[in-house]
Amino acid sequence: RQKARERGYRIWRNGYPLEPAKGGKLVARYFELRGIPFPAWRVRTLREADKLPYWHWSKDRKTFEVIHEGPAMLAAITGPDGKFIGCHRTYLDLSKPDGKAEIFDPETGEQLPARKVEGSVMGGKIVMRQGDDNRVVIGEGIETVLSWDRLHGDSYDVALWSAVTLGNLSGKASGTVPHPTRMAGNRHARVADDVPAPCECLKADGYAVTLLGDGDSDPFTTRQDMARAAKRLGAVDVQWPPDGQDFNDVLRARA
Repeated sequence: RQKARERGYRIWRNGYPLEPAKGGKLVARYFELRGIPFPAWRVRTLREADKLPYWHWSKDRKTFEVIHEGPAMLAAITGPDGKFIGCHRTYLDLSKPDGKAEIFDPETGEQLPARKVEGSVMGGKIVMRQGDDNRVVIGEGIETVLSWDRLHGDSYDVALWSAVTLGNLSGKASGTVPHPTRMAGNRHARVADDVPAPCECLKADGYAVTLLGDGDSDPFTTRQDMARAAKRLGAVDVQWPPDGQDFNDVLRARA
């Protein structure tokens, strides 16, 4: 794990500043495609790379190989002590409507995630803005929290965090509940309930927490996960976009 963190730090450190005034252009263009105004404050955790390898495991040759190389947005994931624990990478293709690269396994043809992490996630966060008081808004993705902030008038006194993954935000569940519609054979499939269990996941001690849900995934399981996160973090509010959308969809529709 420590070696993975060191690799992630090298990737992030070797990136370039993303501010247009300092020569950055890739992330600014990506945000533009997503309808997100470039942040008016300095986002210290974000950098960009113009040619980043995408490593993938070859089942045929039993080794990792570079199957893609291109621009990427780099984000530093920091732990509870504020120290670097991982590098989140979003591979970009600025010719696409949403700016994300489409990468395929050359052996199977399967489409692979455009987002990857080198290092650790659990217990970490991407700090998009420090904020000036004890309020924090937390969503799963970078685009989610920046979109919410723009929709709510750029509230600069509120801290903005990306949890990177829903699992890091919600944490483990104590048990399961039957899904109301999803079936497993002749029975209702069981999914994680809304009761938190001890685990290594995101913490926000001392903050008044607002959570951002995504409406573009299975509603029942997502609401169980977010209810568990709210209990774990003592959230004062959980905000949701319309069903079938996330906050970036809402922002782009208004734009």
